[in-house]
Amino acid sequence: MHMDERLQNTLKGATFVTLDYTLIKTDSMRVFRRRLIPTLLKRHAPLPALRALWWMALGTMRLKNPLRVKWQLTKEARCNFTEEDWEATAGDIAAKLSPLVKAYTDSRLGRGCDVYIATAAPEEYALPLSRKLGYDGAIATPFTDDFDDYTEIKGQTKLEEIQKMMRERDLRLESFITDNTEDLPTAMEYPKYTILANPARKTAELFRHIGTTRYLASPEA
Repeated sequence: MHMDERLQNTLKGATFVTLDYTLIKTDSMRVFRRRLIPTLLKRHAPLPALRALWWMALGTMRLKNPLRVKWQLTKEARCNFTEEDWEATAGDIAAKLSPLVKAYTDSRLGRGCDVYIATAAPEEYALPLSRKLGYDGAIATPFTDDFDDYTEIKGQTKLEEIQKMMRERDLRLESFITDNTEDLPTAMEYPKYTILANPARKTAELFRHIGTTRYLASPEA
């Protein structure tokens, strides 16, 4: 066994799990949008609620970049949500969990491994969600005051952030769970550690080409 392999074996194992359509069975932003307007009205913020509705409409009609819509809605929430509101949003999202994936991550926690959410979703609700689930944290999209600086945690950026966290916390990758083709950069870097949760058959075939053949459930037709 080489020295670097012995060193790796002394590091704590870590599992990273994608949020949308993997840890949960839907898009977390949809859940967030459903809570956004009622919460803004509850916080006596009618103008932000109208602006949020306007941006939602523009997004639905595809008249605005989806990333810009996401940034704008997060901005309205950040200016008016309380910590309690973000916790409630996380609770709504937790109600959409995939039992299969949650059981796997719980088994990792039970064996003393760290578990982290790795997602393009806003960190405003990803972080409280990770706490609610008993995980060790989340890598998620941070808000920026300038939209031009707003960068989602996906693709190559997600890979780099996962590697950065592992370096900073002295972790070794034990598993990376996803069903999202946007996560191919991470899967290509760690094909033997990537696990597909419940992939469509075409997705499974795509990942198989890079050496990923581990599944929590068989590929769907």
